[in-house]
Amino acid sequence: MKRFTFGLFAAAAFFMGSRADAYMLKKTTNGALVRWAETKIALTVDSSVVKADMNAADAVRSGADHWNRKDTGAPAVAVTDTTKALEPGYDHVNSVLFRESFAPAGKAIAVTVLTYDDKSGEIVDADIVISGKYEYSTSDQIEVGHYDLRHVIAHELGHSLGLGDEAELEDALMFGYTRSGDVSRREPSDDDVEGVTAIYANQPAPSASGGCNAATGSRGATGPYALGLLFGVVFYGVARRKNRFLAATPLAIAAFTGFTAQAAPEPTVSEQASHYVTAEVTKSESFWQDGLLRTRIVMAPKGCTTNCPSEVVEEVWGGHKDGFTQEIAGEQVPQRGENVKLATSAGKLSRVLASPHFTARLSHRK
Repeated sequence: MKRFTFGLFAAAAFFMGSRADAYMLKKTTNGALVRWAETKIALTVDSSVVKADMNAADAVRSGADHWNRKDTGAPAVAVTDTTKALEPGYDHVNSVLFRESFAPAGKAIAVTVLTYDDKSGEIVDADIVISGKYEYSTSDQIEVGHYDLRHVIAHELGHSLGLGDEAELEDALMFGYTRSGDVSRREPSDDDVEGVTAIYANQPAPSASGGCNAATGSRGATGPYALGLLFGVVFYGVARRKNRFLAATPLAIAAFTGFTAQAAPEPTVSEQASHYVTAEVTKSESFWQDGLLRTRIVMAPKGCTTNCPSEVVEEVWGGHKDGFTQEIAGEQVPQRGENVKLATSAGKLSRVLASPHFTARLSHRK
């Protein structure tokens, strides 16, 4: 992903704010919406969440209530507690957990681990993991340096219902950026409600199926995305979101995608790239590790002119196996035969990621 210097954000917000239906829906590659088939889903709060804030369990219930009160056709979220030790991953238990360290989260404030049927899009498991790297609060007045846990949980619940990060409407709950001390977004906006309604209202329930399809994003509507570039935006250089732009909000402490939080974004190979290269995925092998998928991707660069390796090998969290897709923080894992975009700098190549915090281990071969 390539970052552009922030500038004149207020003007960008003016143009973008006039848009409607900017919500992002998750879809499989065969066009099926990623959604629940049930009319009611259970969400279990792990006892560890009190480490984030003593009122964290109440924040989960409040977030669920905000979504439940909206007439969207989505399944009702019933929140329960447990003394049983839970772990994130595909185990048919939808949970909210706090982890001091959770490798797949990278620099994110929180991530949703979503597992669904490859072909039908039916969600079979959703876990929200709150990162212990940051300080949280559930009060109505939050000091700088702390993040609004009510906002974080309500946002992640939107992911668990099938919404992706909103890239343009800053007042949307699903907007992909936040700042410490901000308590302004705790409930779904009209755009968020329209997005979930588009997923569930008058839609047939998914049918059981298998297969091997990756997931892609789908916009609720089109709009003047190119205007954002003039005012400083972050470009998503991936094929499934081509011509989409993510407004860079002027945050002194935290700018995030999928609730990424970082004091100052660390430069990555893709952010400092001098040029880009297309590569074909020649191998994509996933395996289960304690309910989580890990994938080894081998990519063959095409059309390189100088010092390109014969292949680039990457290991990432998430993937496709046994008829299921698992995505963590919304990052889609490419499959064999897909073309991906690589960024090059200092003679090295790495895949351009939709989520800058997404954890990946890279190695390079000549």
